[in-house]
Amino acid sequence: MNLNHVPLLLCVVGFLSACEFVAVQMAPARTAAPNAAAEETSRRMLMDALANGSYNTLPALLDTLTRLALDNPRNPGVHLMLGMTHLWAVAEGDRVPNAGPTLTNHIILSRHYLESAGALDPTEARVQGWSASMGLASASLVKDEAATRRAHFQLMRGVKAWPEFNQFTRSYTSSRLPWDHPRFQEDVVMPMFESMELCFGVRMDAAAPDWEAARKGMAAFVADPHAGDGARSVCVSSDKVPGNLEGFFTHFGDVLTKAGRPTDALAAYGLARLSPHHGSWAFRDALQDRVDHVQERVALLQAAQRGEGMLVTSRMACVVCHQR
Repeated sequence: MNLNHVPLLLCVVGFLSACEFVAVQMAPARTAAPNAAAEETSRRMLMDALANGSYNTLPALLDTLTRLALDNPRNPGVHLMLGMTHLWAVAEGDRVPNAGPTLTNHIILSRHYLESAGALDPTEARVQGWSASMGLASASLVKDEAATRRAHFQLMRGVKAWPEFNQFTRSYTSSRLPWDHPRFQEDVVMPMFESMELCFGVRMDAAAPDWEAARKGMAAFVADPHAGDGARSVCVSSDKVPGNLEGFFTHFGDVLTKAGRPTDALAAYGLARLSPHHGSWAFRDALQDRVDHVQERVALLQAAQRGEGMLVTSRMACVVCHQR
């Protein structure tokens, strides 16, 4: 190689890099193009499927929502619903008989559409948590540590933006971690105690929780007609999420069971019964089974390699809060 040509080559490389940078920076911004009718259609279709626990309708639902997304390439609401439908598909994938490895494709597609929704509507802080959870899952598929860290910090930005919602998302997403993992306490256990204060106004010592005080605080929260005002709107049970409180405390109990604290787990499970919708909740038997076998489940959850036995890996991972 003629070394006299090296400076010229470096100039060419530098020029091309500068051209790429300028071209990208000068590209028109991708802005949202709302379509209220398409957004409402997509939201209603997903909510109705969740309310009925109709996992078997997902192929048809995904087909319809994908068509809506193609027709509305800059509609954040449509992309959010499509991303969440792919998330549901993989979250409750055990429902699929003899599911093959291509089930994981839903992780990639969910991440793609959730990222699109978040870019088009940066004010929707919940998307940061959901998208980060799929980012962590997709990074795990290919063992990409840099992508894992990016998704983790995205999740933490979501926590900062709307802690009442994303502290739970942080714990739920991370609950697959082994019970003795260095981050299990920080990312799985502590966010649930922090959520108790943020959502329900119940401050608890995580090392020695006062469950009687928690029960009184929860009873007052449930009786307060303004409990779901403002940022705490995601903390209450409603017609859209009739099992919200039950799902919260079922997960909380699972976390404490996995942490080797069965007595605390029973107390957390018990708070689910304070929900005004508990009598008609579709998964009362699943909760009772956890209560009846809490001691045995400590060993089961601690021996699991990929979070088996936790709510997040179960067939009711999503419908636990939404199904009527």
